[in-house]
Amino acid sequence: MRAVNGIRDLAIRIEADPTKFTKAEVTAEYGRFAAGTLLKVNVESFVSTKAKNHRTTGLKQYQITAVSKMVDTKSARGLQIVVIACQDQREVVERDAQGRSSIRTCPRSSR
Repeated sequence: MRAVNGIRDLAIRIEADPTKFTKAEVTAEYGRFAAGTLLKVNVESFVSTKAKNHRTTGLKQYQITAVSKMVDTKSARGLQIVVIACQDQREVVERDAQGRSSIRTCPRSSR
């Protein structure tokens, strides 16, 4: 859970103003909590947002979190625990350099 919370807190800090960070810094920061596909996806999202000179606003709320049992992968990766954290991102908005809403990152539910 420390990794999930670390990624969340880091994402809030980076997404608020991606211009303050380099790809190398973001890769190193996310690398403290993630590897493989999760690291790649977070870094790619940062690069895309920064390239458009956009930032993200709004809160991501955890709705469901599940943690697996520890498994020995018998590989160089060592022990593995899978954490699934589902987020409600309906309030998250991508904003352009002028602060205008540019793209809703997650459509609002019809509920």
